[in-house]
Amino acid sequence: MSTLQFYAERAADCRRQADAANLENVRARCLSAASAWDDMADRVRRTQVYREEDAARKAAHQISRQVADESGVEPTRRGGEVK
Repeated sequence: MSTLQFYAERAADCRRQADAANLENVRARCLSAASAWDDMADRVRRTQVYREEDAARKAAHQISRQVADESGVEPTRRGGEVK
């Protein structure tokens, strides 16, 4: 089970507990916990997207460096840095 799945299951479990709760304070506590689990799941999703985009960016950069090395052309510079 992935971390994302774990967080999603915990959020769903908290929502089920909230639905079954008779006391308003218990329902509110369960919904608050579900919201916290959802927030953690969202952070995991954003991190996964960032890592995928970063890996793609690094791969593209590596390819452009290889092409530049093979052709003898300087890579494009932006702001004084090699991009």
